[in-house]
Amino acid sequence: MKQRNPRYGCPMIAGQISKVFGINIDKDIVRRVLAKYYHPAPDTGGGPSWLTFIGHMKDSLWSVGLFEMDSSLMQ
Repeated sequence: MKQRNPRYGCPMIAGQISKVFGINIDKDIVRRVLAKYYHPAPDTGGGPSWLTFIGHMKDSLWSVGLFEMDSSLMQ
């Protein structure tokens, strides 16, 4: 259930088990079972993280500072 619905928390899973199977189960038991047996797959977003990208491109990055001055000071 957690693999198909990664946003489900322990209370939601405990509620679904109670509703479907008619077994009252505590959310803390669900939490302990998930901690022992549920290991989500690492996020393979298809590319490097932003930190890795910036680390590789640090020699090629340029910084530009833009600012605005009041025209009343420039007389």
